[in-house]
Amino acid sequence: MNRKWMVLLSLLIPCAAFSCDVTGILKQAYPYAKQNESGFELQGKEPQHIDIDAVACKVWPAYPELTLVAVPLTDVNSAEEGISYGDVELIVTDTATGKPLQRLREVNMAFEDAVRLDKVSFDTAHYDLSDKQRAFGLRLSKYNHSRASPLSEDSLWLYTLTDSGIRRVLAGLVVASSIGEWDDDCKGTFDNIKRTVAISSKDNGFRDLMVRERGQSSIETGKKNNDCVEKILNRPVITYQLHYDGKHYVMPKNIQALDTEDVTSTH
Repeated sequence: MNRKWMVLLSLLIPCAAFSCDVTGILKQAYPYAKQNESGFELQGKEPQHIDIDAVACKVWPAYPELTLVAVPLTDVNSAEEGISYGDVELIVTDTATGKPLQRLREVNMAFEDAVRLDKVSFDTAHYDLSDKQRAFGLRLSKYNHSRASPLSEDSLWLYTLTDSGIRRVLAGLVVASSIGEWDDDCKGTFDNIKRTVAISSKDNGFRDLMVRERGQSSIETGKKNNDCVEKILNRPVITYQLHYDGKHYVMPKNIQALDTEDVTSTH
């Protein structure tokens, strides 16, 4: 994307336009969808539903003339009980008009079974992969309802925007997770992990990503005076260096999100 053109356009857009009219954006992005009380219905061989409250929308601070939109698309007809299929469509719109400029559909990203998709949100930190390319991030938050085996997971997906479209360069890096196993009576273990991402100076077309991991384990061994007895163990800090191979960043499987390999991109 031509930086001079983007800067010039941003100067022409009034500040009042820097907001998200989700309904207006969806009407332009899906002109044949039927609107109802909860959102929109997309007709076709595989009808899909859009819940307006689930849509993420954010003006891109680096380029305020552009607005980032993430639309979870849930299949209306599910062949299996307790399982829901769906996609997430990323749309970059003109902030002033809401007109879609670029879009990318992440097929199966909204898949749910025992683990549910809680929300999608944008991460617009300074992911400067090169001097001329800043990426934007999409975060997925997932969880389950199990008391005996609770699980929650936040993952980061990075995308670049060029004149040719939106392209995924990082797929499902787990930046926060909490996993537990317990008997509901003060016996069990809980593992919590947090990861942060920094940009390295090393350049392989795109700069390396430096991922720093901090972990903590909580072990409950029983009760004492009606309170759970808990022991906290801090894990050693681990650093991962993710290299760009010309198409995407390569990462170990142990730090990648659930069901990542089932997600495919289509324009």
